[in-house]
Amino acid sequence: MKRAMITICLMMLMLSQCVGAFAQGKSWEELIAQYKAIRGQTQKQYDYSKTVKAIDIAKEALQMAEKQFGPDDPRVAESLYYLAEEYNIGVDYDQAESLYKRALAIYDKADKKQTLEYARVLIGLGTLYSLQARYDQGLADYRGALEIIEKLPQPNTIELAQLLVYMALNLDFTKGFAAAEPYYRRSIEVKEKVFGEVHPEVAEAMSVLASAYRVNKEFTQADRLYRKALSIYRELYGKNDPKVADYLERVGYYHYGQKEYARAEPYYKEALKLWERIYKPDNIELCPHLVKQGKLYQAWGKYDKAEIFYQQELAIKEKAFGPDDPRIMASIERLYTFYDSQKNFPQAEHYYSRLFAIQEKQSGTGNVEWYERLRDYAKFFVKWGRWAEAEKHYRRLLAAYEGFPDKNYAFEEEAAERLADLCRVQSKNDEAEGFYRLALTAWEKVLIQEKESEEFVEFLKSMAIFYRGIGKEQEAEKLEKRAEAIHTRLQQEKEKAPDRKGFQESRIRSRSVALRHPAIQILPPCGMISLKDLKEHHYTKCPRPLFYKNIIEGMSLSDRAGLPHIPLHPDQGGLGADDIELIDLVQGPMDIAPLGLVGHHDDGDRLLYLSPLLYHGGDADLVLPQDPRDGGEDAGPV
Repeated sequence: MKRAMITICLMMLMLSQCVGAFAQGKSWEELIAQYKAIRGQTQKQYDYSKTVKAIDIAKEALQMAEKQFGPDDPRVAESLYYLAEEYNIGVDYDQAESLYKRALAIYDKADKKQTLEYARVLIGLGTLYSLQARYDQGLADYRGALEIIEKLPQPNTIELAQLLVYMALNLDFTKGFAAAEPYYRRSIEVKEKVFGEVHPEVAEAMSVLASAYRVNKEFTQADRLYRKALSIYRELYGKNDPKVADYLERVGYYHYGQKEYARAEPYYKEALKLWERIYKPDNIELCPHLVKQGKLYQAWGKYDKAEIFYQQELAIKEKAFGPDDPRIMASIERLYTFYDSQKNFPQAEHYYSRLFAIQEKQSGTGNVEWYERLRDYAKFFVKWGRWAEAEKHYRRLLAAYEGFPDKNYAFEEEAAERLADLCRVQSKNDEAEGFYRLALTAWEKVLIQEKESEEFVEFLKSMAIFYRGIGKEQEAEKLEKRAEAIHTRLQQEKEKAPDRKGFQESRIRSRSVALRHPAIQILPPCGMISLKDLKEHHYTKCPRPLFYKNIIEGMSLSDRAGLPHIPLHPDQGGLGADDIELIDLVQGPMDIAPLGLVGHHDDGDRLLYLSPLLYHGGDADLVLPQDPRDGGEDAGPV
């Protein structure tokens, strides 16, 4: 996990340095100037499409420099460096390494080894090696750059401060925090000399070291530096500025992410008091901060306090928008899931019913969203043992299906089987038998492969048990024999083909997608998954800055540029803000196509766009995806 944290921090620093835009018909100087201008504009939001454009503009600048100045001109080396920086954020490490080395060779030939430009290239190459876990090579390049910069007439530069942090991260992983600490401290000192003691860069450098102390359980030192950074923000912006409140929440979040709730609470409390001074008590802008308070107390197990904040947030939105406005759905759903987790059925039912009514009013009935929501609503009552209510909603599903022009028998089977089970537990055996027969008829109409499955075997056994329970032994025996015959064939196939289990599981996953809606036909095990299924299976996808923030474990280095939680545009594969809020981290393997937007389901669901994303699971190493244009085959382990 520590390696993952170091990798993330290095990547975040790279992201804050490298962005660009494409331009045609400009001189080399104009292209480089535009590149640098765009870099400053895009520090707060990583955009993969802009990285692609940056690569294009850097390539154009390189071609123009070679043509205009010759292959050995330092301006060619500068162009090579910018292009390498773009490739070094996970696009193509091999290409980046080659470009860095070409730039070094040109600077060397031009007798510019003892320059800041040469040191910058060494820093880039050292970072590339560190990101690839080639730490010794990375540290050697860092030390070379440090030696050059320290001999310059004015060594105290932002490049030196940045280099010291890179070295600290490398040493933190390879030799431990004790070896890295002096470099963290010196980075603060250099920034104080460059910017002055009261500057956001100095505050962020302090936060980096504070987070390192916190990760190493040196809480006294961490809190001292957090508070010192906070005093800088207050001096810069005033005590009641949103930037101060943001910083307080950020520090609280670092502790919250590590389940250090008692340490997070004072920061969250102080932040909320400040937000309440900035906004009026009924201002809608206060709502996200109330939710953060509620999440802290819910995670801490202080449910009474969490409930107060969630209810307060909902009350503000109801006053602003009305009780049935779609804009309050996220708040109602939050309370529903909160009460559901507390096993408070009356309250959970109240808010779920409100949520479903608003959703139904918004999207209408008989469409994809309505089917999914009604099925989930019915499952809620099943979970709580409210059989009659569940039956009512499953009957609505089945009735709607019967009027649907495009039949999906897997959907009909599911609804009929659930109704059979519900009638059975309510001792309505005649109705239960009718629904079982309907389910069996639907099973007979699905693909042959679907009937040759353990899932169908279980259905046959369940139906046989029902028949024995009502005294129909002959019907039960027929079903049992059929189930046994299928099971035997499956076992024989499994023995002949060791990988049959994986294939079968993949097929079942495909069927689970098909069950979402009668218009969606059963899919082959093609490795695709829709955004809806992605969320239902507790996966997540988000742009790199947001994902880094989620798994950074308190290293505020990731926030050095004030990176916000900004989702990608849907055309780039992004989820909405509410989607991202629902899920925290990736869990388990993903069986999905990695090469971009590959199609749609019949209901219009956009399939997952993977290429600009990063996945992490447990203590697994982080692997960045390849550029979709390069035909990469894998997004790496998750």
